[in-house]
Amino acid sequence: MQGNEACSYGALAAGVRFFAGYPITPSTEIAETMAKLLPKMGGKFVQMEDEIASMGAVLGASLAGDKVLTATSGPGFSLKQELIGYACAAEIPVVIANVQRVGPSTGQPTSPAQGDIMQARWGTHGDHSIIALSPWSVRETFDVTVMAVNYAERFRTPVILLMDEIVGHLRENIDVPEKDDIEIYPRRQPKMAPSPEYKAYTPDTDLVPNIADFGKGYHIHVTGLIHDETGFPSGSPIVTKEVINRLHKKIDIARDEICHYEAYNMEDAEYAIVSYGGTARTAYEAMLEARKKGYKVGMVRLITIWPFADKVIADLADKVDAILVPELNYGQLVHEVQRASEGKCKVEFLGKYDTQIFTPAEIETAIIKMCEGGNKPRVYEQHFRQNRLPHLWCPGCGNGIVMKAIVDAIVKKNLDPDKTVIVSGIGCSSRASGYMDFDTLHTAHGRAIPFATGIKLARPELNVIVITGDGDCMAIGGNHFIHGARRNVDLTVVLFNNNIYGMTGGQASPTTPLDKKATTAPYGCVDNPFDPCNLAAAAGATYVARSTAYHVPHLINMIAGGIENKGFSLIEAIVQCPTAFGRKNKMADPAQMMMWMRDNAVMKPAFDKLADDKKVGKFPIGLLHQHQSIDYDHAYDKVIEIAGGVEK
Repeated sequence: MQGNEACSYGALAAGVRFFAGYPITPSTEIAETMAKLLPKMGGKFVQMEDEIASMGAVLGASLAGDKVLTATSGPGFSLKQELIGYACAAEIPVVIANVQRVGPSTGQPTSPAQGDIMQARWGTHGDHSIIALSPWSVRETFDVTVMAVNYAERFRTPVILLMDEIVGHLRENIDVPEKDDIEIYPRRQPKMAPSPEYKAYTPDTDLVPNIADFGKGYHIHVTGLIHDETGFPSGSPIVTKEVINRLHKKIDIARDEICHYEAYNMEDAEYAIVSYGGTARTAYEAMLEARKKGYKVGMVRLITIWPFADKVIADLADKVDAILVPELNYGQLVHEVQRASEGKCKVEFLGKYDTQIFTPAEIETAIIKMCEGGNKPRVYEQHFRQNRLPHLWCPGCGNGIVMKAIVDAIVKKNLDPDKTVIVSGIGCSSRASGYMDFDTLHTAHGRAIPFATGIKLARPELNVIVITGDGDCMAIGGNHFIHGARRNVDLTVVLFNNNIYGMTGGQASPTTPLDKKATTAPYGCVDNPFDPCNLAAAAGATYVARSTAYHVPHLINMIAGGIENKGFSLIEAIVQCPTAFGRKNKMADPAQMMMWMRDNAVMKPAFDKLADDKKVGKFPIGLLHQHQSIDYDHAYDKVIEIAGGVEK
């Protein structure tokens, strides 16, 4: 039996008695089979004049009480979207078989593809949920078609049968199950006799209404407009919200039941393939060949495409180092896999869209590359909360550069992420703590160092890194800064210095250079700026360094040196702020600001050799000060000893 034929037989077994369609390759065999078999079962087949008419006819037949099916391919599926949306709004059960082919537009009519994945979910306008299923064999096409009809009836919703040309034209020997072995969901019926009190769209306990069929004496009204429980249009915002919520929730509450999948060789898998439809057959063979060569790879095959199996993929991402997603398209389902995996592992796409199907060797090659490290995530990526990205900083801001440099330094020093704490204050820079995947503490304005002091003294074994800005640290936090340095608490303080209050709109900060403009210094700043590095050294810091967002490898090394130092460490990172500082000071281009860093930052040994007149406009970077001194925690051990306290 052919896959398309199995779809027809499955539909008939599930109780479908009406088909309307329009010929289109490669789905036409479904229509031909239904035309042959439906009359034998007392059903009706009609070849309509186009795909839109076909949808209208099956929706009408469904409202009249028949279980219905239509079939199409890409261009026809596009035309059907208007009335698929109508079916979602009016809650009309219908199954649409889409045997996918290469697109867009007319594309390659007879060639296999899987390019309609996102269209199945988002093809119509507006908000609603949808169910879409994808079989991988002839027998499964029979079973999944039965499932599709049952879901359409149970949830009163369109169900998309996402086949592809591979499966549609595949021929296999199958055993068709006996009628008594097939579970069939009946058409839902009202729970009350016809009466003026009957409201067709009153939801049942599962949030699905029991809408009467036409001709049963209930005199119902059906519309594609937003409607209340009576079925008549309503302009109420409350009703609109309730209806759209229910259209989603009636499916969402059954998500775990609806999301069908199969897992293969996942018991010891370190890597995985996520696939579906005809491509999954090839991926399965590639997986077996890779395992013969010693690669611990498994596979998860999605049968339900929508609603997406978020929990399945999230659990998979927790288990494996990387996931390969082969698809016959330019990249569609892979984005859902990436979203659901939340950055827990690398997700790699393998696409093909040249009318040819995958060979096992092609997928096997990608598997081996993945397993041998070609697709492993960059080490630093594991230390970011992927679900919190992208960040909120302005385009061209240097804060992201410094944040990554901190993580690179943590990796460079091989710090235990479970023993590392990031503490930040308030300001643009302090947003960084929320993006970093450690124990993180976003504190109050200027108060990061006292919080960090408490953490470090209570748990000396922790690595405590403070993220702060020039306003946060040098103004309201200035007192805490000098006392943290005076005590020589073992903290690594990274000061993002953009010379401005960025978050509050561009006011002058304690580091704004003389004559530079700000919203509170419209004629140029006359306050002498702090030099954070000189202040830290004078206050007692045992490690003081400076770098810039331009000198990234150097910045990483400076931060790594601060982490290694046992005592109070300050690393001043000069960052560009084109939005708040640059625009007011004729440096609105981020690249221009970074070139300024390149041209004016001088390594400390070379800076010291410059004549005084050559130092004008320049600033030193590198290790500016370092001395040995006992840190506060070890100094306090003497207090404990004198007091007769218990040894640590």
